[in-house]
Amino acid sequence: MRDILFRGKDKDDGKWYEGAYRAYDDTTYCFKEDYDRHPENTHHTIIFSRMTDWGLPNQHLQAEVIPETVGQYAGLKDKNGKRIFEDDIVRVKGESDDYRGVDYCALIVFWNGGFCAIDGTKENHAFRRYCLATCDYSLEVIGNIHDNPELLEQE
Repeated sequence: MRDILFRGKDKDDGKWYEGAYRAYDDTTYCFKEDYDRHPENTHHTIIFSRMTDWGLPNQHLQAEVIPETVGQYAGLKDKNGKRIFEDDIVRVKGESDDYRGVDYCALIVFWNGGFCAIDGTKENHAFRRYCLATCDYSLEVIGNIHDNPELLEQE
């Protein structure tokens, strides 16, 4: 069994939440004019649990998030035990004979219709669109494209 988990950035305070993702429309209108007056009708939320006190039920809360920041958990952790999500930027250290000692910083995790992969910023990149599930490289999450876009500028 695999964890189906999402992460999103709160639209008000910028805090990251992990949990179940839900998008829903707040209101259903009868007329096109009503939709035109209220174009932001869809809410994007992450539903998560928070411990209260020993022996008491946990709280189940939701945070409204910026839809562009929502990313799915890749099902893998980096070398430090941190979960790898879509849109994370990972450092890859080559471990096989072909890529021993190779160190690329700007690799982006993306969802590709059934599996997560990494993609480099250069056209001739050795790791371009490489499946994470079969990756024999040492991965380390160093940021994400939303909070750390400057990492994509590095060679």
